[in-house]
Amino acid sequence: MFGTRVTPNHRALEDARATGEILHGMLERLAAFGITHRADLETLRDPVSDKVRRKATMADAVPAKPGVYTFRGPRGERLYVGTSKNLRSRVKSYFTKAETRRPIREMIDLAVSVDTVVCPTELEANVLEVRMINEFRPRYNRRSARPERTPWVRLTDEAFPRLVVSRSAAADGADLGPLRSAADARRAVEALQHALGVRTCTTRLTKTPRQGARACIQFDLGRCAAPCVLGAESGYAAAIDATRDALRTDISPVVDALAGEVAAHALAEEFERAADTRDAISAVVDAAERAGRLASLRACKIVAVRRVDDAWEPVSSARGMLVGSARVRSGVWDAAAPLRRAWDTLEIGGALVEEQEMILRWLERPGVRLLHVDGEWSSPLTSAGRHHRWVDARRRDHEQVAQSAR
Repeated sequence: MFGTRVTPNHRALEDARATGEILHGMLERLAAFGITHRADLETLRDPVSDKVRRKATMADAVPAKPGVYTFRGPRGERLYVGTSKNLRSRVKSYFTKAETRRPIREMIDLAVSVDTVVCPTELEANVLEVRMINEFRPRYNRRSARPERTPWVRLTDEAFPRLVVSRSAAADGADLGPLRSAADARRAVEALQHALGVRTCTTRLTKTPRQGARACIQFDLGRCAAPCVLGAESGYAAAIDATRDALRTDISPVVDALAGEVAAHALAEEFERAADTRDAISAVVDAAERAGRLASLRACKIVAVRRVDDAWEPVSSARGMLVGSARVRSGVWDAAAPLRRAWDTLEIGGALVEEQEMILRWLERPGVRLLHVDGEWSSPLTSAGRHHRWVDARRRDHEQVAQSAR
C-alpha cells in the first residue's frame, strides 16, 4: 500500500525499517489534516471537523517563544488576543478537542490567520495583551481592561455633595478606588455614608432649602445633618470635610466607626449583619490600599531585576507604565542602562489600572532587586495597609464557604 523499499521478513532490523517507512507515509497523508508535528498526533482522535483541523497549519510559522498572539478574521479584523509562554503550543491547542468554549470555537471558524509578537519577559507579554485588548476591543475577548468599567467612589460637585459610584477618578483626589466590582463600590458608599454622616438621598439640593422641605428618617436616627431642611446651618460641611480627609489621606475614622458595630452585632449573635458590615469595611480598606499602592508607583520611575530560571529579567517602569524589559544571562547593568534611558523618551499617558497592578505584583515578588529608583516608592505610615486584616478576614470567610460548598 505504501510501496516501502524494505520488505518485512520478521527480522528486527528490516521490520523496524519497514515500519519507519510506513510511518512516514502515514504522516504525509496526515499533513492534509493539519498534523505536521509529533505533538499533533495526540489530536488525531479529537472530535474536530476537518475544516478546523486544516486550520492548524496557521500555527506552523508561530515561534515556540513567549509573547502575544492575535487571531484575525477575513477582513483583517482582530478577533481574539491572548498570551502564552509558548506561542506555538498555545495556538495549536485551539484546534483540538481541548478547546470546548463555544465562543472560541466560533472564533476559530472565522479566523484566517494569526499574528504574534515575541516578548522577552512574561510581564511584558501580559501588559501588551492588556493594552491591545483595551485599544482594539476584540470581539471574542470577554476579559477586558476597559477603564470605563472600573468603579470609583467620589463626591459630587454640588452645594451639598453626596457620594456616587463613578467610572473615573475625581480631579481633586477626593475619591476611593479603583474598586474590584460594582458591588464593592456600593458597599463602600454605604459604609462611608453610615460612618461619616453623608446624605443618602439623590436629590440635587440648592443652597437655600426648598419651601416645605422635610427631613427623612436619617435625620431622626442622627445619621444626617439634614441640609435639605437646615441648609448651611446644618453643619453638613463638617461631614463633607471629614469625608474628603478620609478619601484623600486616612480611612481610619471609617474603619474605627464600623469596627465597633461589627463587635456589637457579633455580641448580639447577629452574625449576618456583622458579616455584611465586615465586608463593607473590607471594600473600603481594599480600595484605599490599592489607591495608595498605585499612587506610590505612579510617583516614581523604577528599574528592577529578578532571577528567572537561568537568566535575569530587568524591567523598567515610569509613572505606572511599563517602559520595557529584557532577558539576559549576564551583563544585567548593561541591559538596564537603555531601559533607564528610555524614561526620557517615553510619552507618559494614563496607564491602565490592570497594567499598574501587574507591575506592582511583579515588583513585590520575592527576589526582586532594585537597580534604579527616581522619585519615592513608599507607603505612608497612615496608609490603609495597616487595616489589611479586614480584607484577610473577608477572604478567609469566603474561602471557607466555597470549600464547604464543594
